[in-house]
Amino acid sequence: MQKSTICLPDNFTLQGAFFFMLLFAWGIFPAAVQAQTVFPGLNPDPKAFEYALRAEKGGLNWQDMAEMSLWASGADINGSIKVKGKNGTYGGIIRGAILELQNAPDLPDSLTERGEYVLSFLYKKFLKRYSLKQTKVDAIFQTGYYNCVSSAALYLIFGTAVDIEIEGVLTRDHAFVSVQTEEGPIDVETTNQYGFDPGNRKEFHDGFGKATGFAYVPAKNYRDRSPLSNLELISVIFSNRISDLQSQGHYDEAIQLALDRAAMLSRRKNPVDSPYFIDPEKDVLDRLMFYGSNLLKTGREADVFRWMDLTSGKFPPGEYEEKLTELNFAAVNNLILKYVKAGNYSEARATLSREGGRIDAEGAAKLEVMILDTELTDQTKRIRTIADAEAVLAVIDESEQHAGGIPADRIAELRNFALVKKSELISKAQGWPAAIAFLETGIARYGANPLLEKNLQVFRSNYLADFHNAFARAYNRRNYTEALKIAEEALKEFPGNRQLTSDLETARKAAAN
Repeated sequence: MQKSTICLPDNFTLQGAFFFMLLFAWGIFPAAVQAQTVFPGLNPDPKAFEYALRAEKGGLNWQDMAEMSLWASGADINGSIKVKGKNGTYGGIIRGAILELQNAPDLPDSLTERGEYVLSFLYKKFLKRYSLKQTKVDAIFQTGYYNCVSSAALYLIFGTAVDIEIEGVLTRDHAFVSVQTEEGPIDVETTNQYGFDPGNRKEFHDGFGKATGFAYVPAKNYRDRSPLSNLELISVIFSNRISDLQSQGHYDEAIQLALDRAAMLSRRKNPVDSPYFIDPEKDVLDRLMFYGSNLLKTGREADVFRWMDLTSGKFPPGEYEEKLTELNFAAVNNLILKYVKAGNYSEARATLSREGGRIDAEGAAKLEVMILDTELTDQTKRIRTIADAEAVLAVIDESEQHAGGIPADRIAELRNFALVKKSELISKAQGWPAAIAFLETGIARYGANPLLEKNLQVFRSNYLADFHNAFARAYNRRNYTEALKIAEEALKEFPGNRQLTSDLETARKAAAN
């Protein structure tokens, strides 16, 4: 049996029959949501309820098991098949082989011997080669390939036909059967032609009764075994097919199989309690969620919303509604991010306004902050004029007033960047004094920080350098009076500066001579 990979964390249980009564009452049908998108149907195959009712009324006969096993495999008991060049049906092949088995002159009376006889019969007749993923019963008749589940289901059909009481057994990653005999229950490893009562040596004899050899099939680790009803064993065919579809990305097809399996098992009186048996109702919810998650993964947020609308509220409250909330938030978030990345902030806000009812207030607030933060970051990076900077600073000041908005440290980061950008633009347009005055005002209003202080120091150094360079130019032209005036003016701005003090003394000496 292939190991199932279709699981989500945490258990989620529903009353099976009630679950599917609701499905019909709600009238869920396939919906075409876009020209190119048709959602999978949400109604189980009516046969599933018929089979559930048969199992509830009493023990299933071999005809029931044959029909159900083929149906679970995706085939029909009346479906056509060509064997050895002749046309026939699956039902015809099975009935013919059953008659052959029932009328076999050497069919033992002992249940133990008969159980082993059935296994040998199936290997002579149908089972040719083991294949890990060949879980479908119909494929046995087509190719002879089988795995533990399909071979166990086949044994179940033929063993029941010769009055053997059989129970399915499930372990972590394997399935087999157990038969009731005069000696007690005996395991049957159906994946091996010598698998009756694994762990015991079997002697082979010639026509005169002389032993000619023996076969030994080692017993596997069956410690974590869970008994299955006949119906539950057949349902494992569905589980394996769902796992295959899931791994191939066919999430829509997996939904239908999960619905059929859950409906078939909806009337069980004593459901198996095993970590290895996938809960049918939870599996339906998981398939719905995987389908929605795949829509999200492929960037189809609008389809996610429609899918959530189609399925939300259609199941009793619980884990699925919680998962829907998470998926809705992810879809709204992803859709908004598309607009944000494109710089279309107005459409991002319109989307939040339109779809925000799908998520809680906290989630909506987070997205609103994300839009504003990204927009401000984008606008700050694109500051080209003093007016641009003033507009950004005004929005930052306004956003700071709203509780629960952009975090204070992020506000400070954006504001500092805008202040520095504006000061640089002022320095180019109005000179260093204006830029210095602007930064000093900003520090006084918003508080000192390393970035503003560093830029203020740079502006002052540049302003000082301009004074010194102007002094040097005047001095080199021998215009000592102008040089003296420049040095005096500079010291008013930078009192006590050693370089300017030296310039002043040099100018005075030159002017005196």
